Amino acid sequence: MIDILISTSNDRIIALADLRPLDNVHYVIVHQVFPDFVLSHNALEASQLLEQREDISYLKVIEKGLSKSRNRAIKASRNKYALIADDDIQFNYSGIFEMVERMSKESIQVASGRHQFFSGQMAKSYKSESFILNKISAASVSSVDMVLDVKAIREHDVFFDERFGLGTELPSGEEYIFINDALKAGLRVKYYPITLAYHPDEVSGHDFFSTPNKTIAKREMFVRCFPKSHYIYRLLFWVKKLPIVIKNRSLLRFTRNILWR
Repeated sequence: MIDILISTSNDRIIALADLRPLDNVHYVIVHQVFPDFVLSHNALEASQLLEQREDISYLKVIEKGLSKSRNRAIKASRNKYALIADDDIQFNYSGIFEMVERMSKESIQVASGRHQFFSGQMAKSYKSESFILNKISAASVSSVDMVLDVKAIREHDVFFDERFGLGTELPSGEEYIFINDALKAGLRVKYYPITLAYHPDEVSGHDFFSTPNKTIAKREMFVRCFPKSHYIYRLLFWVKKLPIVIKNRSLLRFTRNILWR
């Protein structure tokens, strides 16, 4: 049995109304309703339908913040293994079960897989071989590619930093911080070339410069993960991203927000 931890908000709950029931799968849905938001009739019907299902744990909360949602889902998980998920993906259940089997055999506490776009293209340039992740390679991990040994995560008090992620002033970086915290706690983290899900053809994670807060989030991510050496990592990130920001005429703003504090 595996848990699939789905974060959703406001009327987006409607997309989960027809969530597929499957043997050995339990869903945890954290439905955030933002303060002052009024749910539509269809959203209310969808939430009531999901709440009645025995294969779903439905949690409705009045708050914002994706990292808060992830943490609530982890704490509500019933089973040893759990997939981190969003409300706009389709699951590759065979891949999920394969991932869990390999994690169990190899005593891996955090695993990273891959996801494809609906068009069939891979979401990013994934490696074709498995490998143990470190503090550098962890930068490639997306939250919806992660399967967790929930018991180990809870025992080592590794959760998403709620100052980071969508819905906060620092709208990215939470995945990288999570993996780094897991590594610091002594957990084994490994990448497997296993497709876990299919996602709409969009890559929001590639936008790290269009607003000041997006770049500042990267800066504060390095400060959080590397308190004594963050200047080095910030400089290396600046050098790596120069071609992109120059092409998009954002060099001065990007430089100011990533290198100055």
